[in-house]
Amino acid sequence: MQTAKLLNACLNVIILLSMANIFVCVPALSQSEQKGQNLFQKLHCVECHSVAGSGGCLGPALDGVMSRRDKAYVRMRLNENDEAAFVKLIGHPELLPHPRFKSADVADLMVYLNTLSDRKVEAVNHHAVLNQPPAPQEKPSQNSSTELDIAGGKKLFYDSGCLSCHTVGGIGGQIGPNLDSVGAHLQRLQIELFIAYPVSKKMPRIALTAVERRKIVDFLMSLNEQSKH
Repeated sequence: MQTAKLLNACLNVIILLSMANIFVCVPALSQSEQKGQNLFQKLHCVECHSVAGSGGCLGPALDGVMSRRDKAYVRMRLNENDEAAFVKLIGHPELLPHPRFKSADVADLMVYLNTLSDRKVEAVNHHAVLNQPPAPQEKPSQNSSTELDIAGGKKLFYDSGCLSCHTVGGIGGQIGPNLDSVGAHLQRLQIELFIAYPVSKKMPRIALTAVERRKIVDFLMSLNEQSKH
């Protein structure tokens, strides 16, 4: 009987210590952080962005966003009074119109965003083929890309909202892989097929003609050439 009571007492202590450890490891949000979280939920931000692997894919994942972007950039991205300054900063019109908010709401959102720890976003690795060895370089053909083709492909790339998920030159989303050196890993035909028939469920199938797809590939292949200089 005494042994049973002792074991029961030990079990209760273990349970209490486990509960205490949970609360220590996962601290509750402060009042200001909770206010930001409530606003984040009220604005339905996860319809476009993901947190901890859950949410939309139109915008970049927000895990660790405050460690990837400085406060001035995030504030400029969200504040209703800073749209012109943000466009000047990135060098082109916004690729995907983003809601903007009053300064007080932006401050609350930033307090909450600062609580989101950085984590490896699984969606970034959907295109596992990017981990393959560099593809053999194709021989130049009579249909080599012209500067006009590349410029047209760049415009199509931006207009199609590709930077919502992919990064080029340090600008863009975190959902898909960085495309700065995609031409070093994939051949032209592979890239064109990925655009026409996406292998990732998170990548939308964009309505493009064959000519438009080839122009986008011209632009993406040119990024690899630029990275060599």
